[in-house]
Amino acid sequence: LRHSELAFSAAHAAALEATCAAVGAVTAPPKEAALELLGEGKGAAVRGMCRFDLFGRALRGRSVDHLAGESALPPVVLPVELSLVPDCVSSYEDVCNALRHAVHLCELLANQQGYIPNTYCLRVSLLQHLLTAVIPLPLPCSHPQRASRCFWAASPMRYETQADLLRLLNLACRHFAACCFSIRVTRSFDAVRLPGVATIATL
Repeated sequence: LRHSELAFSAAHAAALEATCAAVGAVTAPPKEAALELLGEGKGAAVRGMCRFDLFGRALRGRSVDHLAGESALPPVVLPVELSLVPDCVSSYEDVCNALRHAVHLCELLANQQGYIPNTYCLRVSLLQHLLTAVIPLPLPCSHPQRASRCFWAASPMRYETQADLLRLLNLACRHFAACCFSIRVTRSFDAVRLPGVATIATL
């Protein structure tokens, strides 16, 4: 505040205290409820409170610490390490680990969406990057170099790896679909939704 405004406020505060003191000289003793609120005994007299109920809260010089309740405990926010998803994969085990990390990160973002902003966008971006830039797509069955150049046909896959991969793709597809239905649809976002679902179906 400027010096003139501060002096104006101080003058009005002094006038208000003088008016309260003058009114309190001709009023009755305060109510018991107001005295209990201020922490005073029943025999104490705080002048000027009967004419204006609860006006005693404006008085200075009394501790109000006993009126404050307990503070709320801060939430425990688990860290979301998006860097756990690798930038490239070289084996079936790397694909399963990348999908497992992505699903785990999506679960953390979903459970903490009240404390982390824009979780839907983060999950969609994470899964889009994983499906379109990290995991290679299989070549067509009729491709002449499928046996030598296709990531998925270069080596045999065990049944447990196949079952784990399908389960992780199912979970990733659920997260992707939930986020797609929770974000406003635009033309650019359609270019993200359709390739993502098509990639999951292809895998």
